[in-house]
Amino acid sequence: LISADSDLGGVGRFYIHMSSETMSNEVVSRNLLNAYKKTNDSYITIEGLSSQTGNVTISLFDILGSRVLSTSFDNSMNERRISTNLISSGVYIIELESYAHRRTKKILIK
Repeated sequence: LISADSDLGGVGRFYIHMSSETMSNEVVSRNLLNAYKKTNDSYITIEGLSSQTGNVTISLFDILGSRVLSTSFDNSMNERRISTNLISSGVYIIELESYAHRRTKKILIK
């Protein structure tokens, strides 16, 4: 049994502190490396390639960890598409890897 030393009810237990400062002073880039698949699309969209140094390697893994697809794109275009027509429906993990960044995401293919 746990007992409190003071009254836990009433006013004054929680306070909101406000200030004009921000939590970060870094500029958020809109060209971050990202992958997504819209519900009705038959492809995965990879964006933010132009913000990367060199090639970006894309790997797609099934839920058991087997590599289903592997390809590489250069950074000459910001956006590329990967067809999902020959890939079975299911949950997949996509890994985007460049010289400076590595990102993993879950993707649902229907």
